[in-house]
Amino acid sequence: YTCMIAAPLLTISLFWFAWTSYPSISFWSPLVAGGMFGTATLFIFLSLLTYITEVYLANAASAIAANTVVRSAFGAGFPMFGQQMYETLKPRWATCVLAFIALAMFPIPFVFIDMAMLFDLVQECLVRALAVPCVPRGSIYSRINLTPIFYHQRLSCSTHERYPYSCLLYTSDAADEE
Repeated sequence: YTCMIAAPLLTISLFWFAWTSYPSISFWSPLVAGGMFGTATLFIFLSLLTYITEVYLANAASAIAANTVVRSAFGAGFPMFGQQMYETLKPRWATCVLAFIALAMFPIPFVFIDMAMLFDLVQECLVRALAVPCVPRGSIYSRINLTPIFYHQRLSCSTHERYPYSCLLYTSDAADEE
């Protein structure tokens, strides 16, 4: 959810920084905008690393390494056009271009949250329709494949109160003894 906070902060801070970087305006205004930009960047970075870690459980280190390579490639490529962009468009409009890119990407965290809710709803409906046992959250089968993992093992679901149908089948000790 921190990404949902950071998306508007990033866009606002870039526009704020772009249009307060005049010599007649106190340096505190762009300084505060830069601090807000740094906070938003940190929130986005932590949110995405958490997302990658949860999605690629067994291969999280490799996924984070691939993310680092792609991020570093963008970081290495930006100086190739960044200086020309700032010289041609001047600092205010060049920063506005970045702000407009951030504005275009603004809805992404909200769409991801909506898609996660949709996946939970689809999983709930399939579990109810197919009587598939509870798939533990965080497992490799949790949102992709609803194949039953364990039939005779006691299954628990920490999110049962929040998502009442996400865990349909519970076995008890009495059922295990029979």
